Amino acid sequence: MAALGYGYTISEVVASATNYAVFLGKRPNDKPLSVKWFKGFQQRWPELRVVRPRALSNYRAEATSEANVHEYFNNLMSVVEKHDLHNKPECVYNIDEKGIQTEHTPPFIISGTLKAPAVTSSRSCVTTIIGCGNALGTQLPPFFVFKGKRLNADLLQGSTQGSSGCMSDSGWSNSAVFLHYMDTHFLRYVQRVDKSQPILVLLDGHKSHINVPVLDWAKKNNIILFILPAHTSHVLQPLDVGCFGPLQKIYNSMCHRFIRENPSTKITRYNVAPLGSAAYVAALSVENLRSAFKKSGVFPVDESAVSKEHFTTSLPYVAEPSVPEINKNMHERNPDVFFYEAEVVINKKKEFNNAKKKNNILEFTSGKEITDPIIEQKLRERAETTNEQKNKQQTEQSNKHSKLMPTKETASQTRNKQLKKKQSTKQHTYPEPGPSHLNTDVESSEDEDDDETCCVCSLFQPKELANCVSLIFVKWAKCDFDNCSHWVHLQFCTATNVVRRNDPFYCPCHNIAEE
Repeated sequence: MAALGYGYTISEVVASATNYAVFLGKRPNDKPLSVKWFKGFQQRWPELRVVRPRALSNYRAEATSEANVHEYFNNLMSVVEKHDLHNKPECVYNIDEKGIQTEHTPPFIISGTLKAPAVTSSRSCVTTIIGCGNALGTQLPPFFVFKGKRLNADLLQGSTQGSSGCMSDSGWSNSAVFLHYMDTHFLRYVQRVDKSQPILVLLDGHKSHINVPVLDWAKKNNIILFILPAHTSHVLQPLDVGCFGPLQKIYNSMCHRFIRENPSTKITRYNVAPLGSAAYVAALSVENLRSAFKKSGVFPVDESAVSKEHFTTSLPYVAEPSVPEINKNMHERNPDVFFYEAEVVINKKKEFNNAKKKNNILEFTSGKEITDPIIEQKLRERAETTNEQKNKQQTEQSNKHSKLMPTKETASQTRNKQLKKKQSTKQHTYPEPGPSHLNTDVESSEDEDDDETCCVCSLFQPKELANCVSLIFVKWAKCDFDNCSHWVHLQFCTATNVVRRNDPFYCPCHNIAEE
């Protein structure tokens, strides 16, 4: 179970052993085993160790299968033979990205106590290092991707010779950044006699590496782009296998020393390039690069260089079920009966994950040369389909927005239509006034009945609002004089602005209005 990636803790082993002892009739339920039993168990089985496992995503566990790796090496060997790169380690490159921050992980220190603090800088945005090296052991200068809009020259001050960089909105690499790196940085330092010599570049399956502009650039400059199998970079990508791990450790140590030896006690984005480039140069040494390409089986091409231990985690996803069948005649204390359920769960993982397969670009680019004419054609067709789908979605969203947000002309026409309909039916009525005799209305009409207009201006809408395009609520008041049903515009046609509750109101037609 530990080899498959689903190991048990000490307490879980003790609990399982207790249940197994009860299952075999060796121990009663009320007397469980203890950690003391586990220590004796370890002595009887000295190969068992308590270890801290390395986290491995389920995608990597499934993808790192023997079949996938075998197919990858076959394709890689075909490309090497096709372009005669067997004895040209200087022409085989690997490019990868590594993110670093101002906040570092403190290294181990010497202390007189069991617990000791380590001062670090606060966390900030990510800065990406695009690294590159070849099988000969030659490293290309680092290329930094900072978060921002405009590149400040001070960001690269103090970095190692040849270092360069650019900006992106997130601090991570993208298609435009990667193409800029390849065109302005990679070509500048790549080793080859002339342009007729093809260069093999190994890349992971990030979407910034697989697109038509990059493909066109590669064909123009005689660059062979080879995509590693998806989710296998921890085993097959040279820089991940032997360089970026040391880079992170060296960077952490340099940051720890910088904070201790500098008065500022703080690492800012202006210190990332000097510290990161120094760590980069030390980590991508000749020895580390050569060892990384050899350990990953890239140069020389050697499938046996990849340990078969890496394939174990993929067995629940690809291997055929090997669970023994349980029949009614099997002895109830048979060990196969006790462990049957746990083995069934592991074997069901294959069925569950096969039902969740996704259709994406890596299905036909993973572990293959994307500059191959067949793969290139598929990429271009997929790009055209994707663009058509995006345009269709944008058109649908635009049409939907237009329906939800009509133009002023349409709104005006609708309002006029409603007014004409109201005039033709002559069914317009006012809501009953409240205690304050107030009423509001925002609609206007050129031809209204006499009892629907103001007794002062003889209009439904005050003339002051004739050219108004905003929504304004007009206050009305009804006359309280006996047998008078006149309505008046408050504020516009009378000096009265507000009529309070229970106060009488008289229109200007009556002299007693001012009393």
